[in-house]
Amino acid sequence: MPKKSGTAGETGRPESGPVRERWRRRRRANANLSPSQDEIDLETRTWSLPGDRMKSGRDHRVPLSPAAMAILKEARRLDPHQGEIVFPSRQTNTQLSDMTLSAVPKRIDLNVTVHGFRSTFRDWSEEATSFPHEVKEAALAHVVKNKAEAAYRRTDLFEKRRKLMDEWGRYILQTP
Repeated sequence: MPKKSGTAGETGRPESGPVRERWRRRRRANANLSPSQDEIDLETRTWSLPGDRMKSGRDHRVPLSPAAMAILKEARRLDPHQGEIVFPSRQTNTQLSDMTLSAVPKRIDLNVTVHGFRSTFRDWSEEATSFPHEVKEAALAHVVKNKAEAAYRRTDLFEKRRKLMDEWGRYILQTP
């Protein structure tokens, strides 16, 4: 007898329908907390996220700033025998939960949200840089909604995004 739409299969993941869509969104909520070692290329300073970890369903490359590289190198120095996950949970050695990142600002009395980090980046890039709108949107992995424009845009603006992320890295390391 076939399973009903939206029921969980042998993997525990919903097979189809609205339940699967909710599961996919939940999965995306914490997909970016813990990159895996094979997604990070230290030589090219690139984090390559597979489409199944992205809202758009498309692969996405993230240029890593020198500031991000310093964090990754420090993580390897602190734990030279890192497993598959770059920033694992200390208790379970698995991917961090989405609640972990949400809890950190609260512990240090900051009234911010995780999504607010993306908004802060977008505001900063608009007010403090002269990068084109398309580069800023690509940095946030936003998809071009205009079908005609999307058909002709065949680049991910990677090198321009690298310059933007390098500036962002310098900005966030400044002390007030």
